[in-house]
Amino acid sequence: MKQLWYFRLFYSFFFFASAMIFSQTAVFLEQKGLSGTEIGFTLATISLAATISQPIVGFLADRFKNRSSILRILLLGAATCIFLLPSINGFLPIVTMVFIFSLFLEPTFTLADTTVIEAARYEPAIEYGKVRWFGSIAWGIGSLALGIILQFLGGFSTAFTLFTVLALFAVGITFTFPKHQTKQAETIDWHAVKQLVRYQPFIFICSFSFFVGGVSLTVNNYLALHLTQLGAMSSVIGVAMFLPTLLEITTFQFSGRLINHFGIKRIFLAICLILTLVQLSFFFAPHFLIVMVGMMIQGLIFPLTISAIYQFLNEYFDAHVLTTVSTIRAMFAAGISTFIFTFIAGIIFEFAHLAFIFAMTALLMSFAFLLVWRFFPQRSAHRRQSKEP
Repeated sequence: MKQLWYFRLFYSFFFFASAMIFSQTAVFLEQKGLSGTEIGFTLATISLAATISQPIVGFLADRFKNRSSILRILLLGAATCIFLLPSINGFLPIVTMVFIFSLFLEPTFTLADTTVIEAARYEPAIEYGKVRWFGSIAWGIGSLALGIILQFLGGFSTAFTLFTVLALFAVGITFTFPKHQTKQAETIDWHAVKQLVRYQPFIFICSFSFFVGGVSLTVNNYLALHLTQLGAMSSVIGVAMFLPTLLEITTFQFSGRLINHFGIKRIFLAICLILTLVQLSFFFAPHFLIVMVGMMIQGLIFPLTISAIYQFLNEYFDAHVLTTVSTIRAMFAAGISTFIFTFIAGIIFEFAHLAFIFAMTALLMSFAFLLVWRFFPQRSAHRRQSKEP
């Protein structure tokens, strides 16, 4: 039980600190004088860094079997970069520092999760859900705190300094983590990949993740900036970022029952339809209250999407390829598509109104709806999957 609270404390510090950075990154970049295209490219490099660093860090973690030490290195690197960032000016220096920072921070999320999951194998009291819940709460509170800091307590310099302090606290907590030895590496099985590329459910879930994951992350990158342009104060933006987190926690409680009742395909269709309508509301009704309601709806949809995707993976893939499929799916959702869509959004922001970004994301979500409607794998594919990868 004591070890469970150490993990909870780590997640609380780590996610609170992360909210200091990711909640309003676009606003910080605009204040630094970057153009729309430069903001889009800088935000896109975060996804590019994740695509590069996650497989490397995963390999190192499996190779040296000491996740806690790697976590400390990553957190110290990220803290150093973010502490220096407010003093840096000019597009090239800023984008370079953001890229290096992301190389350190992005794989930390996955590595922290796998550390908890591995510990749970040896300590029955440790459950991932009981730990991750604290991270979600901390993220919401951190987003709220960031809004207050930006309006009343010195701006981004104060927020980034707070990130550094909290990251150092998180580093200290890692020394309490158990030193369990991983018995089997959890890296990509490239032999399985060759078989997976011919397997319809694999092609479908990667395509679905490409649209839904890329759209969700791209929209989140620009929502704070959109609210700023609508006249919202920083503290109000913080509240707007906080409320969806509370709804996420609520939805996690009954998402499984919804999926079991309606089925994965209907849930996927509903997700695509609802997100399309939300994006259209952002475009046609650019008002703070409309955007805030849309953000809360997205907060309800996010955990349902994650739960439905994992249910799909469990139904259509054998256990020995789940890690491979999950890793590649995440690369499509948080890496490739987000890099492309965020960069295009930056160009739209520079040469048109920011609201047109949401017209683009609504169009992409409509493509995702058609993808699910037309190409969702039939149950027969599930019965054949034991003969596939």
